[in-house]
Order: sequence, then structure tokens, then C-alpha cells
Amino acid sequence: MQLERKTLSFKASTTAAGLNPNEFDGYASTFLGPVDSYGDIIAPGAFKNNLDFFLSDGVVLREHEMECAIGKPLEAREDATGLYIKGRISATSDGNDALILLRDEVIKRLSIGFRTLGYEMLSEARGIEVLGGESAYKDAIAMLPYWSDGLRLLTDIKLYEVSLVAFPANAAAVITGVKGMLGGLAGKIETERDFERFLRDAGFSSSEAKTLVTNGFKALKSGADSGMESELADSMKALTNLLKG
Repeated sequence: MQLERKTLSFKASTTAAGLNPNEFDGYASTFLGPVDSYGDIIAPGAFKNNLDFFLSDGVVLREHEMECAIGKPLEAREDATGLYIKGRISATSDGNDALILLRDEVIKRLSIGFRTLGYEMLSEARGIEVLGGESAYKDAIAMLPYWSDGLRLLTDIKLYEVSLVAFPANAAAVITGVKGMLGGLAGKIETERDFERFLRDAGFSSSEAKTLVTNGFKALKSGADSGMESELADSMKALTNLLKG
């Protein structure tokens, strides 16, 4: 399954009152800004319909490594700021390593892996309304990449995982570093390793990326259930368009 990712510059905490030694909390998303490098804005209420699913089936990962869960969510709720997350890290070797890095402030950010179920493409008038002014709207438009269709307000999100990630403190660098790698790598794929890294950044798991590099799309498709086949096909079409671009 190909998930979208979004990272914001909110520091995860392990020292707040009420937290046990192996727990962390922080904001994994904020509402109505900042606008990321793809032109996405998250609307208040976007997570609420699917938070029960996240709390029952979601996981805590390290750097979006799908094969390496290190914990589980304990609490997830929307408030006036955004999406608040509280999680527990398991006492595995990977979990303990992540917790040490978190406490030492090597890992400083929370990032989410999700699917967009509902969104609104914003007209100029609507964009000014959502962002709170013409100046903010023009600044957001000016930062969009050339291939963007415009500003997108995410209104319904299904959250699958929250990751502990290490990115620079600068908010713009964090956002660009997560989503901007797709476009940046498209013109720099010269080896199989480059292509595998490209697929991983696009949301494929390590095993899926290796299968694609080694045996092609047909091998990956043969191992997928019927419900995922069209999604895999769409993913490969999107990747092909990026490579051509």
C-alpha cells in the first residue's frame, strides 16, 4: 500500500508530566498550515472519522520503516492546534535504540503515514479564506512546484502510522525533505540502488521495492491480493510519470 507522508516541526517529548519512561507525545500535524511543498493543507476534523482505526490497528514506526514497528499509539485526538499523539515504544532492540535517540534529541520530529480519502482543490477566493488572507495565499502559491495542480485542502484522512523521524529543525526543510525527494530523485536514478531508494521514498516497503527492482511489476502484482492490484498499477503509472518528468 502506498501511503502519503507528512512531517511537521513539532518536537516529540518524553519528559512531559504523566508520561511513563517508554512513552512519548507530541503534535504530528497542525490544522490550516503550514502549507507543505505539495500544496497540502489539513482541515480541522480531517482525522476524526478514522482515529478509532488508528488506535486499534495503527503502529509507531521509525523513519516510516514498514517492516520494523517499534510501538503502538495510546492516544490520538484533535484539538485546536492539530493532531495530538501519545504512544508507547516497545522494549525491543529497535525500540530501545529509538527511545535513546529520542531522549538525546537526535530524533526530533513526528511524521505520519496516511491515505487521503477526501479533499478540496482551493480556488483563489477559497484559498484566501482558508489561509486567512491574500498575502498568505500568494506566498503559498509562490512556493508550489511547477507540476502542482494548486492548493489542496485535506478533509478526510485515514491514519495508518506515526513515525519518529530525524530532520532539520527548520520547518520548511523538514517538509521539503519528506515530500520533495520524489521529484528530486527522478532525474538522478542511475543505478538499481537509486531506483530502490526512489521506490522507498514513494511509499513502497523495502521488500516491495526490492521485488520491483529485481523482478519488475509483474512479480509484485502476483504477490498482491486482488484488492491491491489496481492500486499497484496506479502507483507504477505515477512513478513512471515522475521518471519521465
